[in-house]
Amino acid sequence: MSNMNKTFAVIDLGSWTIRGMVARKLEDGRVSPIAFHEEPANNCIRHGCVHNIDDAAAIIRRLVSQLNESVEDNTHITSLYVGVGGQSVASQEFIVRKIMAPEGEVVRAEHIESLWTEMRGASFPDKEVLDVTEPLYYVDGKQEIQAKGVFCRELEARFQLITARRSVKQNIRIAVEERLGLRLAGVLVTPLCEAQVLLSDDELTLGCCYVNIGAGCTSVSIYKNRLLAMLRVLPMGGYNVTRDLTSLRLTEPEAENMKLNHVSMANDTASNGSFRMTFPDKYSEREFRSSEVNRLAKARMDEITANYLNIIRLSGLLEDLGAGIVLNGGGAKIHNYTTAIKSILGDVATARIRMDRVDTDNAISFDESHTSTIGLVYRATQPSTDYITTNLDELIDNVEENTEPTEHKHQSELFPQDNIQMERGDTTSFRSSTPSPSSELKTEPRKKEKTGPSFKDRFQSLFTRVGNLFDEDTNPDNENR
Repeated sequence: MSNMNKTFAVIDLGSWTIRGMVARKLEDGRVSPIAFHEEPANNCIRHGCVHNIDDAAAIIRRLVSQLNESVEDNTHITSLYVGVGGQSVASQEFIVRKIMAPEGEVVRAEHIESLWTEMRGASFPDKEVLDVTEPLYYVDGKQEIQAKGVFCRELEARFQLITARRSVKQNIRIAVEERLGLRLAGVLVTPLCEAQVLLSDDELTLGCCYVNIGAGCTSVSIYKNRLLAMLRVLPMGGYNVTRDLTSLRLTEPEAENMKLNHVSMANDTASNGSFRMTFPDKYSEREFRSSEVNRLAKARMDEITANYLNIIRLSGLLEDLGAGIVLNGGGAKIHNYTTAIKSILGDVATARIRMDRVDTDNAISFDESHTSTIGLVYRATQPSTDYITTNLDELIDNVEENTEPTEHKHQSELFPQDNIQMERGDTTSFRSSTPSPSSELKTEPRKKEKTGPSFKDRFQSLFTRVGNLFDEDTNPDNENR
């Protein structure tokens, strides 16, 4: 298969930024990015869903045009995968049971297929199924990783169906197919795609909660025994912090700059000082008190944190999170946020790209802003590019239109290039010439030394102080002062 037939184009619909990537898949399935472009969403995406179809289509059109410049000659993008992770996206458990022969029998492939067939008939009012995860099997009430070949009287499969409002996929289809004339290859669930390229085998096996604090949404994905156990999306994220900071008489771009460069979740001496910001006109400058700025940011991050921790608590899966929490997203990158949460819960890690998921010789693979689009490419299955073809009749018409009458022309006028060659004594014909990955690396498991209170003990104790999670001194350098 040629490289062109392994090329995939994806669009990630973020509330703050819309990102596009075109990439190849290597023989072992690793992603090798070719090009990446992004544009501000400008409010056409709200809480991860398309709000203004025309504006979203215009942005996607510009991104596709830029990505087309990076694909092979004489090819262009004809289809797109689009990633979503909006507010209405959630997992729904769907249980299918099959009663075997009264005396029991061995589970065969057709029994498994019958469970999947019944699941495909599932429907939910006003919702559409976007994805289905691998089920958790139970035989005679006992959990079984591989049910096929096991003798039992009752077989059960527990699927996680990822659903969203019907308008989510409908608006994407209108933007891509009707406005742009491209084929919608699929709508993928971004949090699940990210988890495939970020979570290590140990984290998936031990159980973990993957939290992505994005701009407009915060996704919470809980994994148990390598399978998705729950997915929820909160309608809040880093953009809420930005909006709160605009109360300091700042525009949104200025507030975003302040959030990224001056906000801190730590309670230390630096938080009690002040800083100055220079504004875009390069002439005006203002001074801000760090304590006032951090107070606004901490209050909002406290709310976001309390909400996603409450989802974990209500899931009933707290004891199954052997690897704790894995954080990702722009909101989690606020200065000292991860340190503050780790000081409270202990088992908290920052997400890192898996080396066995990307082309390690490609520098684009390791840019943190590319995580979501790399995850979408990793999940994609249908190539997105095709050769540029011209209808034969159109080609003949173009030739006829550009051809002038030649009946009165001298031979030397018809083939002037031959005259130039003959004058130079050169009889050689001109000929066009066409110019003629690393080994797979495995992710090193994260080794943890268990000391002090357990993750569960820390987790349960923090609910006694929801509302002031970040009010304590979380700077380890201040412990001995």
